[in-house]
Amino acid sequence: MNKRDPQVFDVYRVNTANGSVDMVLENTKKYANYLVDNKGQLRMAIASDGVNNTIYYRDNEKAEFKKVKSLNFKETLSPMAFDKENKNIYGVSNLGRDTAAAVVLNPKTGKVQKTLFQNAQNDVSGVIYSRKRKELVAAVYIDSSVQRHFFSSYYKQIFADLSSKIPHRELSLSSATKGEDIFVVS
Repeated sequence: MNKRDPQVFDVYRVNTANGSVDMVLENTKKYANYLVDNKGQLRMAIASDGVNNTIYYRDNEKAEFKKVKSLNFKETLSPMAFDKENKNIYGVSNLGRDTAAAVVLNPKTGKVQKTLFQNAQNDVSGVIYSRKRKELVAAVYIDSSVQRHFFSSYYKQIFADLSSKIPHRELSLSSATKGEDIFVVS
């Protein structure tokens, strides 16, 4: 939302039931992207000058953001979701490797703690995360078509069922209900 400065977006928490709007962060650093934890707390911000990115982290919403890592245009470190305990972050990184991989990151240092999946020929382009289950579902990469490396047997079965009902098509789950029992497929 942009109420203050037309060049940047501040972060607000909006209660859709009663209409209350509370500012969570006044964006004075020109942050471009944010990441909230599983409790909805704003914990990570990414600033960009259009070429290079800088990642910032804080332990809670009362703390100030601290610079974690600066990246040049050749480097990828994309935080995607907090783990179940809100301690580490799932993301995609090409730091120290030829292709981007699905990784677990330490949010305080920006260092890769564990590589979850890497394809030798293709970059991992993203990860799928279940907000209901608070777990990483799959790593996504593109070969001759979109491919998924599943970490969740539940979601692997969902994609298998969809593929049998809609054969010979690239399928994507665009959205889901909170209960993750109804999906928008594109």
